[in-house]
Amino acid sequence: MLTTSSWWLKNMAETFLWLGLPARDLFEQANIPFRTLENASNRYPQDNVTQLWKLAEQASKDVSIGLKAGNNLSISTIPVVGFALLECQNAEAAMELLIRYQKAIGDTSSVKLLASSSSQAQLLFELNADGRPLSRHSYEAAMAFSIKLARTISGHEWAPLQVQLMSAQPDEQTAQLHRTIFHCDVLYNQSNYSLMFTREINTRQTRAYLHQAQNSDHRPLTRLIQLMLEESLPSGEVKREFFAKRLHISEKTLQRKLQGEGSCFTDLVDEVRKARSAALLTASHLSITEIAFLCGFSELSAFHHAFKRWFQQTPGQYRQQNANRAD
Repeated sequence: MLTTSSWWLKNMAETFLWLGLPARDLFEQANIPFRTLENASNRYPQDNVTQLWKLAEQASKDVSIGLKAGNNLSISTIPVVGFALLECQNAEAAMELLIRYQKAIGDTSSVKLLASSSSQAQLLFELNADGRPLSRHSYEAAMAFSIKLARTISGHEWAPLQVQLMSAQPDEQTAQLHRTIFHCDVLYNQSNYSLMFTREINTRQTRAYLHQAQNSDHRPLTRLIQLMLEESLPSGEVKREFFAKRLHISEKTLQRKLQGEGSCFTDLVDEVRKARSAALLTASHLSITEIAFLCGFSELSAFHHAFKRWFQQTPGQYRQQNANRAD
């Protein structure tokens, strides 16, 4: 059975209340106990969510309620990856991370990022139905949320090149709302729901890191990789190939130059992860799961294994020990 997380539904409830709708009554009519939304681990059948969208549209007489809900979602509160998303280098990187952990939000979505060319990419929304057709509001909410995420990362002027919707051509008032939210041409009666956008290559940050490394360390490449790792860990990007490509050198050249400075790429990844995990466990109230992802681990078990290798104790034991010392 396909499900949606309580986080997504809680944000829907906040939108309904903002629009003046009787959110509690709507949720109960859709067989979703309103009081249970506070439990972050709860998940709800997609059929019930589809029914909830139908009830909300009927109550509001607003055919764009999905767009408004998606645009109203809070990014920083996304389970597991909220803070990591806000640290991404550009919109495309944030979308890649969101896709990687999309099941934390729900298993009804299958969002894909396709490279149309070296300069353009397409975000394709293929939501899974379970028993009955999905409401178009589910698609539109996901698309509006993706736009909000991109603008949070890359600036309020970010806009896709084109938006495609499978829904029919709406009235002019609704079409104007679509243009206002998406800031681009919107095509209707299409074969899919998708966003086409220009790919961003952020070389400014790399040049800044290079300048900082060259002026602050006798091992400039080692320091540069450390700085780049600190920035890229939340995205889970820790492969040598990625960093070599950003520096416009081959992997072999990168490894050879690091060896010349007495360093090793794998060891640098380990060192940066170790330092970040210790700092976050000591100085933040983030959950251990969130810290694992901020350190570049996609699996909590892998983080626990690495942490015990570093400190000979679990993350929870380390946090408790340092909390006691602080007291």
